[in-house]
Amino acid sequence: MYDTQTGLRAFSASLIPQLLEISGERYEYEMRVLLECARRGIPIREVAITTIYIDQNAASHFSTVKDSYRVYREILRFSAASLLSFLTDYGFYTIFSLLTTHFGVPGSIWISNLSARVISASVNYTLNRRMVFRSKTSLAKSILQYMILAGIIFVGNTLLLSFLVLFLDGIVILQKFVQSWCFSLSAGRYSAA
Repeated sequence: MYDTQTGLRAFSASLIPQLLEISGERYEYEMRVLLECARRGIPIREVAITTIYIDQNAASHFSTVKDSYRVYREILRFSAASLLSFLTDYGFYTIFSLLTTHFGVPGSIWISNLSARVISASVNYTLNRRMVFRSKTSLAKSILQYMILAGIIFVGNTLLLSFLVLFLDGIVILQKFVQSWCFSLSAGRYSAA
């Protein structure tokens, strides 16, 4: 999208109940609406319009610093939650890998990945539900949805990690580094569903 903050929006009347659930004011609200629509898979279409400024846009209420902070704060919250979740996942995986070497490579990978993922998923879910999305969805429903997604990602992640280590003779910690980061980003998007 070229300009996410034009202030000009058109929504289907059927979306009004969902839009009323989103908190925020002004530009902060607009950014949250875009993030929430993307998260829920609601299509967003950009339409080119002609922009007309009267008196060099003297009537604009946009405060460059204050409103930019509100817009980017949402993106930074999500990024910070993803980074912290990644560091948690990678750090605990490394610790558990060192503690479980006596189980052999396949056993160590599964035990270490599961242990680290349970801890990091808890961190990721909590941060995203409370700080990023501030979801009002029922706790039981959102935890169930998150656990299903995290479980699918965990199985795929562990199988891929095992394949890379066993068949490509790779470096486990480096491969886990990449996978932890991908998990943090993908699972975080759905933690407040």
